[in-house]
Amino acid sequence: MNGDEKLECSACGALLSVDSTGPCPNCGKTGTKKFYKNLDATLNFAGTLDTAKIHDALSFNKKAVVGLVVTILLSAVCSYFLSGWLGLLVSIGLSIIGVVVGYRAFMKIRTIERYIETQAKR
Repeated sequence: MNGDEKLECSACGALLSVDSTGPCPNCGKTGTKKFYKNLDATLNFAGTLDTAKIHDALSFNKKAVVGLVVTILLSAVCSYFLSGWLGLLVSIGLSIIGVVVGYRAFMKIRTIERYIETQAKR
C-alpha cells in the first residue's frame, strides 16, 4: 500500500486494502468505499484587483426648469379663466408640454472611476 493512497469504508470507517474488491470485511456492506490519494501539483495564478468608485449626481437645466414652472403656472391660470371643454383641452395640452420640458429639466449623472491593478504571483 502506497503511503499517499487510502481506502476507507464509509459505513463503518474501517481502513481497507487498496486492491480490495469485495464487500467490507468489517461490516459486510458493499458500495461504501472511499478512495483517498494525495496529489502534488504546482499552482500559478495572476490576481487582478478591480475597484470602482461610483458617484451619482443630479444636474438641472435652468432654462428647462424655468420653462416647466411657467408651463405649470400657465396651466393653472388657463384653467381658472377657461371653462368647459376648451379649458380641459388647454390644460391637457399644457400638461403634455410640461412632461416634455420636465424630461429635459433634470438629468442624473453617474461617474464611474475604475482602478485596475494586475499582479502576477508564482
